Amino acid sequence: AKVALNKDDAVIRFHVDVDNHALDHRLRVLFDTGIASNVSLSDQQFGTIERPTELTQELEWWNNEHWEEKPITIEPMQSFVALRDEAYGAALLTDCVREYQITGEGYTTIAYTLFRCFGKMGKENLLYRPGRASGEKIVDTPDAQLQGALSFTFGMHYSKDAVSEGHLAQLAKRYTT
Repeated sequence: AKVALNKDDAVIRFHVDVDNHALDHRLRVLFDTGIASNVSLSDQQFGTIERPTELTQELEWWNNEHWEEKPITIEPMQSFVALRDEAYGAALLTDCVREYQITGEGYTTIAYTLFRCFGKMGKENLLYRPGRASGEKIVDTPDAQLQGALSFTFGMHYSKDAVSEGHLAQLAKRYTT
């Protein structure tokens, strides 16, 4: 892994090379921001969206009403995800994989997915979806195991001020272009 902070750049840049030989797994990078938040902020195609970091009510409904799939907080993004409070902000920027989850005690950690690999599309009896398989049938996907050399780039931005949606959008645009 390489980490770079260039003069006059507001983004700490990361380059990670992985030689993957494991099967059926997900690899994430965790950034404990120290910013406890009950919502994350991320961009999507036409703007930004706030999402809850914890699904307490939904999990209660899942248990009590026997929903088929467990509600989870693994979320998509377009180019950034951020945690902020009235004094600080932290954002992960990417033009690679677009998946994150806010985890940790107090929901202070941005868990950024570098990659996930799987040998089958549609499995039965998963932890979050017991019983049925996803889709109509189970399909082997050996190439989705992503064996071999993989490279990823992403950045982190920390601010002593609360970050706004406009600031994050401009920062992400500069980073990705």
